[in-house]
Amino acid sequence: MPNAELRTISLDEFQSGDYARKCAIARTFNQAMRRTGFFYLSGHGISEELVASTYAAAKEFFDRSEEYKRGFLEGGFGAKGYHPWGTERQAQAHTAEDSDDTSVDGMIADMVEDFMYSIHGGTDHEEYESRLPAEFKRILQNYTTQVAAVRQEFLKIASLALQLADADLTADDSELATTNESPSNEDLLKTNLFGEMFRKGGDGEMGHVHSLRINNYFDLSGVENATRGFRLGEHSDYAGFTVLNAEDVRGLQVKVDGQWFAVRPRANTFLVNAGLVIKMITNGYWHSSSHRVAATATERRTSLALFSAPDPETMIGPLRGCRVCSAEPFKYSRVSVREHIHHCFQTASNRGEDDDEAEETITIVGKMNRKL
Repeated sequence: MPNAELRTISLDEFQSGDYARKCAIARTFNQAMRRTGFFYLSGHGISEELVASTYAAAKEFFDRSEEYKRGFLEGGFGAKGYHPWGTERQAQAHTAEDSDDTSVDGMIADMVEDFMYSIHGGTDHEEYESRLPAEFKRILQNYTTQVAAVRQEFLKIASLALQLADADLTADDSELATTNESPSNEDLLKTNLFGEMFRKGGDGEMGHVHSLRINNYFDLSGVENATRGFRLGEHSDYAGFTVLNAEDVRGLQVKVDGQWFAVRPRANTFLVNAGLVIKMITNGYWHSSSHRVAATATERRTSLALFSAPDPETMIGPLRGCRVCSAEPFKYSRVSVREHIHHCFQTASNRGEDDDEAEETITIVGKMNRKL
């Protein structure tokens, strides 16, 4: 399988560069979003020590007994806390078209367990967090807070990218060019098109949400036909931008123009991708490409994925102030972020009518050879 050719965005280079350099980086950002919705983020300022300590804490948690981990169950797929193997089934949505490739020993549920840790403005998590081991909570909180701050910074690049696209659209339209005054360079840099949608909570609002999902893809050594299956089935992320740090174990793949490409992690570099809400608020101008984790390698794989979403009550529509986002009639349902994400969770969950099959899946998983 060929490797994906993804753009690299340097955050520190954008922050320190002059206006011309900032524009060049923003145009590269736009190209990445138009092509795949994926890019590498370097120069982010997150220390290797913080990343290493977060992986260590995650593995220590997942290495505990099933009984211990289930003590942190808070709900079904998507809820905060622990989710055992068999909870999620991104693969099932694609079984019909890919039936020969989505099962291992008859298992369709994704071969992953995870822990979800969330922070957001306007809500008190003290009661829930009081149940977490103190050091585990401290590390997750530190990692989530610092990476969330990085995401807020590269939203400035995203905003400039769309504003430059707007300027190009205006220049190409003679009527718009004569009726609209071009904003100054200073105005472009001060304006954050994403600021209102990804705002902090207050006055009873929850505000934007940051959720760290720690994935533990278990060792598949000795599992018959393991490399024919998927550790996480084909899907697009549901909400805003996802910031991923993954161990250098083969498996992540992205679909571009109907073809699958391998994506390899890079040292001290995040992989960022746009979720469906980004695709929707840009009215399809930016992509949210399908991706999956194939079992191309059998060793254990751990990853840290920071998800972001606007306030759940925000209605999804064209991004305000963005001309390219409103150049065509809106293509998607005008629903709240809460309704959109709830629908996505329901589709990817093992809840409801499939409880018996879920139990069978968990039984199969329990028989797997785990070398953790």
